[in-house]
Amino acid sequence: MGRRLLNWTTSWITLHLIAVAILPKTLLAEQNSFDPQAFRPHEPPGNLLPHEKNYIDGANVLIKWVIRKARNRQIGFMLLASSSGVAALAVTSALALQAPTWVPAVLASIAAFGQFLQALTRFREQALVGHREAVALQKCLRIFLTDAGELSEWELRRRFKEFRDEFEQIKQEHGDQIFSIRGQEPPAIPSAPRA
Repeated sequence: MGRRLLNWTTSWITLHLIAVAILPKTLLAEQNSFDPQAFRPHEPPGNLLPHEKNYIDGANVLIKWVIRKARNRQIGFMLLASSSGVAALAVTSALALQAPTWVPAVLASIAAFGQFLQALTRFREQALVGHREAVALQKCLRIFLTDAGELSEWELRRRFKEFRDEFEQIKQEHGDQIFSIRGQEPPAIPSAPRA
């Protein structure tokens, strides 16, 4: 009986060590994270008006900010998930090793608290929406800047207005999704007073 328990305990500990060794590689894998360096800010073409160039500069800053927020939320999710998972795995090891009764209780509390925080913050969902927003904004900006060099002055003004409207629509849609994930209503936008 004692030898079987020792073999079982050794197997269980080995399994947990393998899981702990594989977990960081999985969580830190390239496809699971958003790289802020992947976005290269674009220079506005010289034939834009000053306020249009300012808008393009602001668009570049916003895209970098969205990428950074998505990455921070992804890291927050990974930290919560990994700490909760490791604590949950350690509960069975603590029981198998006949640790004092408070050890599994503390580990289970850590696991439960991690799950609670994941449900409360919903970092994963917010990170995915932020990533989709950054990709859509980058695409919108890249398409405009690719077309801008070949357009006449009048066409450029018209195309900039279309770009700005599309860019703002993307921000609005994804902002509404973030508020929905958080369980909040988007703030009311006051209407401009009529003269």
